[in-house]
Amino acid sequence: MGQTIRLFTQDGKALISTQSADINLAGLPAGVYILQSGSQAARIIKK
Repeated sequence: MGQTIRLFTQDGKALISTQSADINLAGLPAGVYILQSGSQAARIIKK
C-alpha cells in the first residue's frame, strides 16, 4: 500500500487526500499550498 499524500491550503484546510502519485491542481486557484507525504512536507506555488 502506498503513502498517503495530502494537500492543504496555506492556512491548514485539507483539500486532497490520496494514495495516487498524480495530483491535479487544475481546479484550484493560484496560491500557495502545502503538500504532505508521511513526515515530509513541501510548499507548492501555483501561478
